[in-house]
Amino acid sequence: MNRIIPALAFFVLAALPAQAKQLAPETGSVNCDQRYLHTCAREWQYDVPRGKKATQKGKKATHQNQASARVLPHPSGCPRRAFCGCGAAVRVFGRPIRQLWLAANWFKFPPASPAPGMVAVRRHHVFVIESVIDHRTVVAYDANSGRHLTRRHVRSLAGYSVRDPRRGSS
Repeated sequence: MNRIIPALAFFVLAALPAQAKQLAPETGSVNCDQRYLHTCAREWQYDVPRGKKATQKGKKATHQNQASARVLPHPSGCPRRAFCGCGAAVRVFGRPIRQLWLAANWFKFPPASPAPGMVAVRRHHVFVIESVIDHRTVVAYDANSGRHLTRRHVRSLAGYSVRDPRRGSS
């Protein structure tokens, strides 16, 4: 009997709904309260290091910038699933290019330094760099960035190779 009451209390508390932040339907923006940034980061695919403060003194980029992520419309002409390469092609070239739907095909472009209009690619994912915050952090147009959504948000370049799609293939 002494074990049943705490177990029952645990299950009752676990069954209560979480107080999750929702998308603002009129703007499509994500409401991320600074106090819940790590929860929001996990939910919206930000690169917030665990155990670190949300803002770091002396850095141009703060994690507060990540609270301004935007969920954007699905890229026109792209499939509903596995569309990061197609979305990047629409953003860079203005139309879906079938050969670039596979993220690995973006490696054919020459290497470049991070700059607006460049793409960051790794196996199975590609995104377009819209602005550079520092040498390893960018604001990105990120098609299929998680849960089949397209976002404009802060991304780390760790593990990605930056390529210049406007210089042609190497």
